[in-house]
Amino acid sequence: MYVGSKTYPQNMKKIILLLAGYTGIVLCISAQTIGTTYTTEVQYNFKSSANWVNLLRFETSIDIGKSGRFDYASIHILKTSAQPIASDWQTFSNIEETSMAYGLAILGYTQKIRDILLFTGIRNVNEDYFVSPCTALFTNSSCGIFPTISANYPLGNYPLSAMCIHLDYKLNNHWQLQYSLYNGVAHKVFEKGNSVFSICPSQEGIFNISELSYQQNRTYHGLYSGGFTIHNRLHSNNENGEQTLEEKKINFSGWFYLEQCLFKKNQKEINLLAQYSANLSINMGCKRYTGFGVTLSNIVFSSKENTLGTFINCARYTYGREVSYELTWKICMKRNFNLQPAFHFINNKEGTFSIGMLRTSYAFSLPL
Repeated sequence: MYVGSKTYPQNMKKIILLLAGYTGIVLCISAQTIGTTYTTEVQYNFKSSANWVNLLRFETSIDIGKSGRFDYASIHILKTSAQPIASDWQTFSNIEETSMAYGLAILGYTQKIRDILLFTGIRNVNEDYFVSPCTALFTNSSCGIFPTISANYPLGNYPLSAMCIHLDYKLNNHWQLQYSLYNGVAHKVFEKGNSVFSICPSQEGIFNISELSYQQNRTYHGLYSGGFTIHNRLHSNNENGEQTLEEKKINFSGWFYLEQCLFKKNQKEINLLAQYSANLSINMGCKRYTGFGVTLSNIVFSSKENTLGTFINCARYTYGREVSYELTWKICMKRNFNLQPAFHFINNKEGTFSIGMLRTSYAFSLPL
């Protein structure tokens, strides 16, 4: 890794990348668990074109002693259309990105210290934040991370990762505190002139993210969380996808999230979710975001595990407003195999877009 300078010997980069690859191979061979998840979806814009997106993820872990663990996860992306099939700003699919042969999602060491988990290495925010049963249902990217964060910072967000120190502290059965310190800019593994192992606060800044959450475990369970981010660089992202780093300046974003069970009987369940986030420090990007949704689990039929969900959000950018609506239905066909059709309706100043989607996913994990 390098600190404070963008000059980096090419031979040292090659050595580090070889070590990273070797570490992944060793983990795959000697790991105590190995998991694979394959997600594929067909997208169709009713006015124009179609696209096929594929995401493959490998993840392994190996215990070190009684309280340590090495973690490794890689992602591999392939899609047929080089350009998005809709001119939306939030990105209606949370797996769609530029094709990538190899990307690091996680590479690092986790140490347990009483009720604290401390991770050091390469990571991205999607592994720890904005993760809940209800948000996991929806395919819109904003359910996975709010645009007030993803559109305003060049952070370690899917499919990119960055060097990170992450702390997870469970105060008791209800309260949980998470804090992460990231290098200010994330990079691809094979990116000319940069490195995913970069630590360069003087030029790339530092990104802080923290969250406090409370989970209610009674029959009508609930999840309530709030958090904030701090970055010492402004990051511009306009509707044309142009991204630049502006002057050094501490800027702030915050969010609140609510997930509440309204009805539960046997395996049937109805949940409400609400989201709000704001970032008033940026000059170009997303300033406010609001989202509401409802999920119905095993309500439609009970012969197969299934969840029907509807979600609407509004993202206010400095260059306009985007409203997005999603209707989706996830059905567990067999163990670890899911079928999920979805419909997206999107409106912004670029136009109105109606998109149909069919997603399938298969996951398995084996002990070694």
